[in-house]
Amino acid sequence: MAELLDQLEVTAAIVSAEAQWTGHIDHVLYYYEGLADWVVLDPASPPAVAQGTELHLAVYWVNDGNTSITGHVGLTVTRPDEMEETLEAVQNQGRSAPPGAGWGVEFTALTLDQLGSYQARATLTTEV
Repeated sequence: MAELLDQLEVTAAIVSAEAQWTGHIDHVLYYYEGLADWVVLDPASPPAVAQGTELHLAVYWVNDGNTSITGHVGLTVTRPDEMEETLEAVQNQGRSAPPGAGWGVEFTALTLDQLGSYQARATLTTEV
């Protein structure tokens, strides 16, 4: 028995001991007067909204890392005339979330004052 134990080896590997802070934008919600509740925005099928409507947007992000992180969402809208407008966050900006959780960051309302298509670009930056 002693001979067998002398021949066994135990090995261990540490894959990573570093904190990882990554996240992703999970979905975008929109709301305007007349809707019963917030609706998930489907980029393949954007809503047809009347000119002059105030559109509210919220961007939801999720922590994909292995430690709590603070998320900051940026939201820029390109109007039909190609002018860009950066919207300001009004709720939940700079909040911390544990792994697997996240926050919905709501932005100032955007008045759809031009005919045509609007495009939104959301970005997520994170820090520990």
